[in-house]
Formats: sequence, C-alpha cells, structure tokens
Amino acid sequence: MFENHILFVIFALIHLFLDALDGVVARITKPTKKGKEFDNLVDRLIEFSALIKIAWSFNIIWLYMVILIAFVSQGIHIYSRLQSPVFFSRTLVLLFLVIELPLVAISLAGMINLWGLLLQLQWYWKRKYIS
Repeated sequence: MFENHILFVIFALIHLFLDALDGVVARITKPTKKGKEFDNLVDRLIEFSALIKIAWSFNIIWLYMVILIAFVSQGIHIYSRLQSPVFFSRTLVLLFLVIELPLVAISLAGMINLWGLLLQLQWYWKRKYIS
C-alpha cells in the first residue's frame, strides 16, 4: 500500500512524538483557544490523509463511507467550538498501518467515529430539548 513502509513507520513515529511534545508545550505555556483548534485541525488532517490513502488503495465504497462519517463527526465537533463529545482514532489508525493492517485500521476508525457521531447526536438532543 505504501511504497516504502519503513519511511511510513518513521513518519508515523515522528508525528506521534511531535504531537506528544506539542501537548507538553501547551501544558507548560498558557494554552489558547486558537492553539487548541489548530492542534485539532492538524490531527484530523493526518488522520484523514491516512484514511483517504487506504480507501484509494483498496477502492472499496464502504471505505469512503467511513471517511464521510469521520468527516461529519469532526465537523460537528468543530462547529460546536470543540464542545461536543468526540472520539479520535488517529493513533489507532497509525498503529495498525505500522503493523500493515490497513483494513483493520479503517474499520476501527469507522466504528470509533460512528460511536462518536451517535454521542454527538445525544449531546445535541440533550442541549436542545432537555436543558
């Protein structure tokens, strides 16, 4: 699926390390709302890039549906100004890609994002009709 798997593994590990470092720096310094939104956006771009690569490689329609579910879930989270519940699947996706199980990676991403979407609908319903 990836032309050079070793380079992909190195990229994934560097990305995860830098993301962890970013979190440490944000805790040491005063985090801002814009910084939190930007970090969320960058994390989602990495995840979506990996999911799109898997879907493109296998060209199976349900893989594109997983990406759509993830996109909608993340869109709701961003629209709610990061207030709605959301689950992130990036780390699991990268982990299963590193061990060369791309269909497991995208399947887990689909389940995680679908569960997150259901929680977001419940969150919206409670805010709109119960509160």
